[in-house]
Amino acid sequence: MKNLNDFTNLYSLSKTLRFELKPIGETAANIQKKGLLQEDEERAKDYQVVKKIIDRYHKSFIEEAFESALDNKQFQKLWKKQVQNFCELYYKTSKEEQDKTELDTISKSMRKLIVSVFKGDYDEKIKTKFKNLFGKELIKEEIEKFCENEDEKKQVSNFKDFTTYFKGFHENRKNMYSDEEKSTAISYRIVNENLPKFLDNLKTINSIKKNYKDFSWDKLQKEIKKIDKKINIDDYFSIEGFIFCLNQRGIDTYNLILGGKSLEDGTKIQGLNEFINLYRQQKNIERKQLPNLKALFKQILSDREKKSFVPEAFRSDQHLLKSILEFSNEAIFKWENDQKKKNIVEEIKKFLSNTKNNELDKIYVANDLSLTNISSYLFEDWSFIKRSLSHYYDETIGDKTKKEKSPTKYEEQKEKWLKQKYFSVELLNKAIALYAKFLGEKKYNVSIDSYFSEFSWKDETRNKFNLLEKVKSTYQELKPLLNNEYPTNKNLKAEKDDVEKIKNFLDSIKAVQLFIKPLLPKNIQDEKDNDFYNELEEYWEVINQITPLYNKVRNYLTGKVYSEEKFKLNFENATLLDGWDENKERDNLCVILRDKETFYLGIMNKEHN
Repeated sequence: MKNLNDFTNLYSLSKTLRFELKPIGETAANIQKKGLLQEDEERAKDYQVVKKIIDRYHKSFIEEAFESALDNKQFQKLWKKQVQNFCELYYKTSKEEQDKTELDTISKSMRKLIVSVFKGDYDEKIKTKFKNLFGKELIKEEIEKFCENEDEKKQVSNFKDFTTYFKGFHENRKNMYSDEEKSTAISYRIVNENLPKFLDNLKTINSIKKNYKDFSWDKLQKEIKKIDKKINIDDYFSIEGFIFCLNQRGIDTYNLILGGKSLEDGTKIQGLNEFINLYRQQKNIERKQLPNLKALFKQILSDREKKSFVPEAFRSDQHLLKSILEFSNEAIFKWENDQKKKNIVEEIKKFLSNTKNNELDKIYVANDLSLTNISSYLFEDWSFIKRSLSHYYDETIGDKTKKEKSPTKYEEQKEKWLKQKYFSVELLNKAIALYAKFLGEKKYNVSIDSYFSEFSWKDETRNKFNLLEKVKSTYQELKPLLNNEYPTNKNLKAEKDDVEKIKNFLDSIKAVQLFIKPLLPKNIQDEKDNDFYNELEEYWEVINQITPLYNKVRNYLTGKVYSEEKFKLNFENATLLDGWDENKERDNLCVILRDKETFYLGIMNKEHN
């Protein structure tokens, strides 16, 4: 029998200790006299500016690397082969598990190929730049060329002896150049997000060419030539054309062909989607038969352009309220589509109320916490849908003979099937219906499409509410606060009723966002209902703008009333407190002193170390 001592001191444990440092004796006066705090506070402000300059450098490097690769025949040949292999499997209508695994393998290989571009496998100059991208050379030598004025040059020069200041920032930016399946990586943006969009669009384009012979391709080309005479739309309407959409310049051109452009004199040059809208109207064709095309996502960093209602930080209560008002007017209640002003939440409700008329075997629900939440809403049981799927597998998919011969292997295959990334709405409906029949309970026989059509949710007390009505009612309560100048003698954070109104409205929009999110699982490898997803993604891009605004409003309203901005202390030394080796005391300027049970942090004057 073991005693307690057998279970102690087995593993190392890390803990973060928080202490307040209080200046002792003449320390505070000496710090004040040398202006050390002011210097570090100024450097903290400069840091925000220099980060933006570094990002400008990254964007330039990304473009330069791609331009170099696009001129390289070896890269062109490798990329073309990879895209063709991906396309062949992606367009396959009935995919086996082996096909999906192979798609993942090709995707991984393509991401590695993209990263090889940045590492300079096709250009020695790019290779050198990449090596310096996260080191002191970037600050000391490179980014000054990207300064837009003398003030920026001065701010950069303040860090030439403090290059380690950017250590964390560099680590963050390294993620962009990863070949892993991460949403922050350039390779992921290209392969996992934009390539499927491009191929879905290409399928629609080929369908138009096949079924609508009188579509005005020549007229579209003439319109686009008014913007840029060098653009040939056919270059982008083939599998090989995706190579032109790797960098931001190519993405901009592709999206220009789809969406057109408004010229400085106010003239609107129509893009492909406007030609499709007009053609549908003239021929009385439903959108389902002739869907619009999806714009590609911007390249990483280029997608950081924020809407006017999402500032870096709120300067005041008035600024916060103005931002919410702009969000309401620009995104929710004045959303533009086909030149008409609409309430986007109302449009989403109308769109989802028609879900049952779509191809339910080609519409999917993410197999994550979303499915658990839907199960809880419909059946007051978090695991009901999971049990339904398990029952469905046993009754319709699993081989009962194999189950008897090798129960362990059977369970492994079943578990793998249950853990797939998404399920079609049709399959979920079948599984629920079969399980309800097995239980002999008609009350359980409900469909997933009817859940989305209902457009309702439950609050913390399990009371059901209509999402659209919630948005309307909470906005009406908040409207007077938004449309009237907030008194300067009031503190918004301290006004509980006002904060509650803001929270209720933003929560109602957040609820809509969370409601439709399950319909957008990542990396759909099966055949999709393109019309459904094209329209859904248009709504998603608008409603998803709530996230940065929601977070900034929450952070502002929950912050301490008298909190002060934190900034890093350096005391004129870039390696302050960077280790305690006795030989490094002069470099790091710090020692720990002890007087009996009292400890002191000693920071040496750099001039007398």
